[in-house]
Amino acid sequence: MLTPILVDHTGRDGSTLLMRLLATSPNVAIPGPYPYEKKYFAYLWRWSRLLERRDKSEWWTYIDLTSLTFESMKSLMGPPPWSSDLMHDPDDPMSKRMFEAAWSELSRRATDQVHADHGDPEADVRYYAEKHQDTRLVDLGELPSDLRVLVLVRDPRDMYVSFLAFDAKRQSEGRPEFEAARPAPGESGEERLDRFIDRERTRMRWIAEVEGAGTFPVVRYEDLVTDLAGQARRLEDWLSIGLDPDAAAGDVELRKLHVSAPTPEASVGRWRTELGPALGERFSREFRDELEALGYPVEAAERS
Repeated sequence: MLTPILVDHTGRDGSTLLMRLLATSPNVAIPGPYPYEKKYFAYLWRWSRLLERRDKSEWWTYIDLTSLTFESMKSLMGPPPWSSDLMHDPDDPMSKRMFEAAWSELSRRATDQVHADHGDPEADVRYYAEKHQDTRLVDLGELPSDLRVLVLVRDPRDMYVSFLAFDAKRQSEGRPEFEAARPAPGESGEERLDRFIDRERTRMRWIAEVEGAGTFPVVRYEDLVTDLAGQARRLEDWLSIGLDPDAAAGDVELRKLHVSAPTPEASVGRWRTELGPALGERFSREFRDELEALGYPVEAAERS
């Protein structure tokens, strides 16, 4: 079975470029194509764990299993609406067996796809990678023991500017708005900003801890976009695989769809001129300790 890799990210922090880089290796299966948002691991993990859950909901009851014909009326499913020792065994959970069976089959199919994509039927496909958020909140002890985590980080001021720029880019091209840049239903713009600050501050503290302890590899967006070859070498050493940074950097279609700055270098430190002094000062104040812990400069924005 393929070893899963969770690429922890928060949005506009290089996750798409990193996935594209990993996709250049015949040793890694990537749920493509762009924007690399298919989550097979998360789906199969949650699907298998339905057998262990005991949630109660008026939307899912034993009535829904009265007849198989009801499937056409309700596509969603929930946990078994009864308690059964046939599935719930703490010493041998059925959910674990089901996940292993499903993951084994997905690994086989993903391997075949990589062989076809790279034109190499003998390629040693060993990993499967997908994007993931809020890994810090997950009990990794419950996940497969061979699972690996790779963490991305970016200056939150640049990230915030990129959220807005990418949203504007998509709308100017007639594409749907970038939901991550918008307030949630019933949320004001100020509340959305507060939520962004709280989330990124907490995440940056976690990243500083795991980086200091060497728990997971941490890849800085700034290094990824300005020295892709150097970061590729880091990942090659970590995973014992080969990568092609030139192929990843030369993906014109990805840049056209996804990049909101004129050059990779221009995406670093863009907050200094695009954020606005008042908001720049607030971010520098709110993130001061976290910025210093991760080696980012704490300074004021220039005239917008």
